[in-house]
Amino acid sequence: ATIGIHMAPPAVGLVSYLAVTTGAPDGFALGLFGYAVLQAAVMARLVPWLKGQPFGAPWWAYSFAVAALPLGAMRMVERGAEGTVALLAPVLFVLANLIIGGFFLASLTRLAQGRYVPPMSAPTPPSVA
Repeated sequence: ATIGIHMAPPAVGLVSYLAVTTGAPDGFALGLFGYAVLQAAVMARLVPWLKGQPFGAPWWAYSFAVAALPLGAMRMVERGAEGTVALLAPVLFVLANLIIGGFFLASLTRLAQGRYVPPMSAPTPPSVA
């Protein structure tokens, strides 16, 4: 699930950039947003492969970027962005909540089954030679 980190830099960078600037989103903010959306599209393309992987704690790596992208979009709309950003912001918000809610429910299910964390093997004593 380490591929989930690929979307985080532009999404978190967008949120950070908007936190230290004022006024309407500029070209740099739009570029960060666009690149984050591109990374989200790449991740969406990997969903069939991801579904074949066992669920566990590493899946939460995706939640960081999944939460940051709609936050960045909403902040851009809050500061005057229109068009595609304004159309995508509520959709991204709903999708992020569904994805993170799914992670939460899957985590609870695996915890209840005792399968959330793989079992540890017993330590082997060092050989004396």
